[in-house]
Amino acid sequence: ETMKKVLLVIISMLLLFTISSAKTTKMKNIKNLTSTSWKLVEFQNVELVSQYIGSKSLGVITLDFSKKGSVASGNSGINTYTGSYVVNGENITFSELTSTQLYGPRNIMEQEYKYLNILPNINSFKIVDNKTLKLVTSDGVELTFTRTK
Repeated sequence: ETMKKVLLVIISMLLLFTISSAKTTKMKNIKNLTSTSWKLVEFQNVELVSQYIGSKSLGVITLDFSKKGSVASGNSGINTYTGSYVVNGENITFSELTSTQLYGPRNIMEQEYKYLNILPNINSFKIVDNKTLKLVTSDGVELTFTRTK
C-alpha cells in the first residue's frame, strides 16, 4: 500500500514536471525584435505565391532580426537579403538592403521584387499576441508575419 502511494507520488511529480516544462518551451515574450524570426503570411491582403522546384520551396519570405547589432536578413522568396534596421518606439526603418541575384519563376520574382521594394518604405511596426508582426508603410501598406522563433 505504501509502495503504491510512493509510486503514485512519483508519477504525479513526473507528470507535473512534464507539463510545466512543456509550457516553458513556448516562445518567450518579446521585449524587442532582437533574436526573433518571422515568416510573411500576408502582403497587401494578397495571398502569397509559393511552389516547389525539386525539394526547394520558393516563394517563402522570411525576416530575421539578429542577436547582436541591428541587422535584418532573410529569404525574399528566391534570393537572400540583408540590411540594417533601426527601432525607435513603434517606428522602424530598414536601410542598406542588399540581396543575391538569382532568377526563378516569374510570379515569385514579381512577389520578391514587391517585397524588397516595400521594405525601405516601412516606418512602423506592431507585435500582436506575441506571435504576429505587422510592418506598415507611411501610406498604409501592411505586411503581416507570423513568429517562427
